[in-house]
Amino acid sequence: MAGAAAHVKYTVTAKLAAEHEAGYVAWLKDGHVQAIVDEGGACVARVEQCGCSEEGVACVKSVYVFPSRDAFSAYETGLAPKLREDGIRRYGPSSERPVAFSREVVDVEASAVGEEAAKEGAYTGKA
Repeated sequence: MAGAAAHVKYTVTAKLAAEHEAGYVAWLKDGHVQAIVDEGGACVARVEQCGCSEEGVACVKSVYVFPSRDAFSAYETGLAPKLREDGIRRYGPSSERPVAFSREVVDVEASAVGEEAAKEGAYTGKA
């Protein structure tokens, strides 16, 4: 790679029974996602409901943008283990609401936001 990435995008994809989707999204919105911003160093966090890819299976993505690889690494070794433990307790394979999780980490080399979105406080992508 020629230089350090501008940002790091971390995505957690959850596949779960559609009947449990609303509760899972409520849990994310009731503090989990905000904690990653407030305590974990992410500069942006959002929850995306992707709909059902298979009948009865919902897909929810939690997307986080960190200002640098170092900030993401600090999250991974600091807050992440505690949050993952809580998630596994609530939604792990032996819970009443099992979720299949996958994770993706990508370097963001550039991004742009339209003028109207910037006025509304959207993430500008500037380091």
